[in-house]
Amino acid sequence: MTKRLREHVERTQLEQLRPEWSPAQREQHLAELTAEISARITRAAETLYRHNLAESRQVLGCDPSPEQKSGLRNNSRDQAYELALHELYEGYEDPYEDEELDEQSEIGNQIEARWMDRPPMQRWATPWAEDPDEDLFDLAFDLWPDHDMETQIAAAHLLHARRTENLPIPDSPEGPLFDQIHQALLDGMAEEETRRDHLHYSSTA
Repeated sequence: MTKRLREHVERTQLEQLRPEWSPAQREQHLAELTAEISARITRAAETLYRHNLAESRQVLGCDPSPEQKSGLRNNSRDQAYELALHELYEGYEDPYEDEELDEQSEIGNQIEARWMDRPPMQRWATPWAEDPDEDLFDLAFDLWPDHDMETQIAAAHLLHARRTENLPIPDSPEGPLFDQIHQALLDGMAEEETRRDHLHYSSTA
């Protein structure tokens, strides 16, 4: 797999290596485990992609464009990589952490909790956002008719987060409220793209 994934494997598996193993045996075990996890990421990414593609077709009413499919595939791989890290760190205790941090042994759960504990308006653009109601998909398509599907779906998630937090939702693409939400949409998508680019860079470094 990648150098970054190998580093995660070494960190979590160091205490599991048999003391009688030679350096070559230790290296072989870590290399095989990294390859196994890499293969699982590839399979999971393909499963997520098929699911996300089917969902997109249902929402859009037609087949996504090649550019949209490429975006869906990249997002699916990012999700699969984060899920793999969650599983890898589940139950792992860092022997060098302070006692207070030792109580939080499941680092994988901490990764998920970092997002799920945030209010909807702080995670609407992330994979941990709630699914929007069907009427909000329709509203997003009406308010952003000239934008691509990825933007429209992101807009539906933003509208859902605003509804959840009892914030006003525009009913037309005119006026200061829509302008404010449109800017928030662009800013949120840009921030999420930066987060995913960082994750992708970390996974390929």
